[in-house]
Amino acid sequence: LAVIDGRSERIKWARTGPWVRQHEPQFLPNGEIAVFDNRPVANVEPWSKHKPRLASRILAVDPASGQVGVVYEGTDEHPFFSEKMGKHQYLPNANILVSEVEGGRVFEITPAGKIVWSFVNRYDDDQVAVIEQAIRYPAEYAAFAAEPCPPDMVVGSPAPTAVASP
Repeated sequence: LAVIDGRSERIKWARTGPWVRQHEPQFLPNGEIAVFDNRPVANVEPWSKHKPRLASRILAVDPASGQVGVVYEGTDEHPFFSEKMGKHQYLPNANILVSEVEGGRVFEITPAGKIVWSFVNRYDDDQVAVIEQAIRYPAEYAAFAAEPCPPDMVVGSPAPTAVASP
């Protein structure tokens, strides 16, 4: 994980860490850097009790102190694993929206790690379809939806008629 000065193109800060296939870094308001850690390796550490054998996680790194904290990771009760890809988005209400790609799932968690809601993109009873990413947009983004559709765009409306010009 590295922070590069855009003007000088020099590395201002870098760290290798306890993450594997990390991506999606985000600067947080408190100065930490959040990162999606796929962690596609076996969870064999002694402290990994009650964690699935493979568990992805969201980490927060403090560049000043070097401390790395786990923001969220899968548990036996609530597994969370993406071998590759995955997204996370910090929301204005301090919750985090997470896309678990291979699990075909999007879920939102509170800062305490409680799942608020979850959606699984089912293909059939036994399979899920991947969800590459989910993004929460502000309500204003869809303000156009409050406007009525032009009559010629409404399903079932008669087709517009051609008008010949002289």
